[in-house]
Amino acid sequence: MKNFKLILLFWGFMIFSLPAEALKEIDRVVAVVNNRIITLYELDRTMVPKLGSIQKSIHRDQAFHEAKREALNKLIEQILMEQAVEKAAIEITDDDLARAIQSVLHQNRITIDELKSELASKGVSYESYKSNLKKEIKQIKFIQQNLGMNVQVSEKEVEDFLESRNKTEKKTTVTFDQISLPLKEGVRQKELKKALAEAQEITDNARKTGSFFPLATTPVGPVSTDEIPAKLAEALRSAEIGTITDPISTMNNILIAKLNEKKTETVSNQMGSEEAYQLLYKNKMDQEMNHYLLKLRQKAYIDIRE
Repeated sequence: MKNFKLILLFWGFMIFSLPAEALKEIDRVVAVVNNRIITLYELDRTMVPKLGSIQKSIHRDQAFHEAKREALNKLIEQILMEQAVEKAAIEITDDDLARAIQSVLHQNRITIDELKSELASKGVSYESYKSNLKKEIKQIKFIQQNLGMNVQVSEKEVEDFLESRNKTEKKTTVTFDQISLPLKEGVRQKELKKALAEAQEITDNARKTGSFFPLATTPVGPVSTDEIPAKLAEALRSAEIGTITDPISTMNNILIAKLNEKKTETVSNQMGSEEAYQLLYKNKMDQEMNHYLLKLRQKAYIDIRE
């Protein structure tokens, strides 16, 4: 049976037969978010979808640690959002739940019996599925009520976007080696300046030798510059092959890249008004969400023990 989009993540990890020492390690606390703990088991489970790409990486250890840090950050943000939603005490009616289930059935073109059968094959009861779905609906309502009101897209914005978008444009694809230097949670400006200065030393040395050796790098690409951090994309678009970028700071790390390949081609992308509106709305909502999560992090008690 095909895999349906059930607005639900399934996992089937069996821990009951593990020895006591293994269970102790699984239960190890890796972080505390306010009054909520994150165990190693939760973190490892979140990383499962990334294991394939980690195995393909030349520098597996570095790729693993980067993926682990990203997964932990996502878990922290997920918990902060869940806690905010719980405080809001948003009610979900039976009609809300029924409409959501009908939407799932319609999108996947399945019947309620087929949905229940698919859930059963994953070891998930229908009642458990509905309970998780309620949580997702509650979060959607919370976002709409607390963040949605701050996101507006005008007709002028759509028109301007389409005028610039529906023209022939250049698309750049790059391949590069990357060094990622992690930043501590809640890094201060003084510490950031020091980290950037240390990163600049790495850059200067690499420019002299033409290589990051002996530091481990992560190969990236080929990938569109639209899919990497904006500052890094801007640097690589204007760079020549072999260029080593200046250090670029993001929320969680400092990036340095050496451009290996670059391909630029002319493309023509035509987009309709509704698609343009949805894209602009999503971009604004993502920015609003990132800003909101940052405020939550600043107010929260977060203790990372990894």
